[in-house]
Amino acid sequence: MKFPELMKKPAVVGTLAGIIGIILGLLWGWVVQPVQWKDAPPSLLASNYQEEYLRMAIDSYKLNQDVATAQRRYQAVGANGNEILNTIANNQGNQDPVAILNFVGVVEPGGLSAPSTGGDGGTPTKLPILKYVIIALILLVVGVIGYMLARLLRPLIKKSGEQTPAQQAQQISRQTEKTDFTELNEENPVFQMLNTYVLGDDLYTHSMDVNSADGSYLGQCGLEISDTVPVFDKPKRVRAIGVWLFGLKYKETTWAILMPPEAYDNSTLRDRLRVKGEPVRVEPNLVVEIETRELKMHVKIVKVEYGQGATPEDDYYKNLTLELAVWPKIVAPE
Repeated sequence: MKFPELMKKPAVVGTLAGIIGIILGLLWGWVVQPVQWKDAPPSLLASNYQEEYLRMAIDSYKLNQDVATAQRRYQAVGANGNEILNTIANNQGNQDPVAILNFVGVVEPGGLSAPSTGGDGGTPTKLPILKYVIIALILLVVGVIGYMLARLLRPLIKKSGEQTPAQQAQQISRQTEKTDFTELNEENPVFQMLNTYVLGDDLYTHSMDVNSADGSYLGQCGLEISDTVPVFDKPKRVRAIGVWLFGLKYKETTWAILMPPEAYDNSTLRDRLRVKGEPVRVEPNLVVEIETRELKMHVKIVKVEYGQGATPEDDYYKNLTLELAVWPKIVAPE
């Protein structure tokens, strides 16, 4: 699928917008205007810097014997203080062991607790970044879902009061009379419906179940856009609509591709679409037969109106009303 066609899909647009937003946000936050730390408390430092801070506090206390300052500096390290002080006591390095014990005596009069086994003290510094990533992902998901819901739940009537193409199609189908097959001395179909395409219904696609008279599932039938004139403005100019019939028993699907006369006469276009199904030159009141081994469907061209493109093969549908009728076929036992 070409990129311009992908960009017409709401989910793709929403996802790309979210990804681009995250990338721009990260570039702004980390490159253009990064956070400038000033007078940050020791509790926000990584564990190795917190250890250096406490070692300096121990040396300072050794010189000035200021108990209040020692306690304040120790408390500033936060929840990791006891664990880091344990590390210093067990890895004294070049420091005076007596100075370390004296410092411990004033900041932890009850003695040091056993070292924690739950990971290193640097983990808390990673949490803010992780938190922001999670928030960004949540915002992305909420944005995509919100955009899709807005598309699905938007009012069916435009602000001007004009009906949407899908509504116009429904109204045309309701106002069109179905064929009475009993008057033609034919058996009534197990499935019969009228369906209309109107220019501007860019999401035109339908799929319907076919059930027997007793409610047994026999298969499905449906319609969808098969080809459009290659222009990127809206609405799409549809020049081929695919009609398909699926039979459950043999898992067969048969297609017919309905094309305006001028588009059908373009052999290159016709051959390209033949890969999907049999091309059909559309004319008013034409009945197209589509069959599988167990089902047959009559597709009647009830009404059709064309629009003219830049070239004859670019002719497209302004509207197309079809009648679909399906009957089960008598299948010889295997």
